[in-house]
Amino acid sequence: MVLGVTLGLTLTGGGSSGQKPGVVSTNAPLPDVTGTTIHGTAFSASEYRGRVLVLNFWNPYCQPCRQEATVLDLAEGALAPKEAVLAGVLFSNSNFPHDVPAARSFATELGERSPTLDDPHGTLASAFGIRGIPTTVVADPTGRIRYEVFGALKRGQLERLVSSLLPR
Repeated sequence: MVLGVTLGLTLTGGGSSGQKPGVVSTNAPLPDVTGTTIHGTAFSASEYRGRVLVLNFWNPYCQPCRQEATVLDLAEGALAPKEAVLAGVLFSNSNFPHDVPAARSFATELGERSPTLDDPHGTLASAFGIRGIPTTVVADPTGRIRYEVFGALKRGQLERLVSSLLPR
């Protein structure tokens, strides 16, 4: 499995995020990622320790997020055998309403394979410093954030990032 969280494209977080689209290498501790999914089940990233974790911050009203969904689906299929975990995070702010039914509907429409955490108060987005969506965070098996992707992922990009964090 691949865990992914979707955030924004041109980083449409409600005005300029100040971050240009692209990949940024980093080395920061993974904040606590726990909560309830949009379907009401518990989720904790600690259950996936030892695997690459991908979090994708997104919202169903974000057009770049919707376009990125196909890329994420293809990546998830390719990464599942590699023991990567993908999860989404429902991002909301003044530009993107907190609309769990719309998020569920979109996820179902896509044939959802990955869980999406509900972040109604922006706790996770704040912990990760997310200011716009889509945004994707990639953590290594030791729980360190190694990459942040600002804007929509390109086909094959996530697979390359995850592979760089796996033993050869």
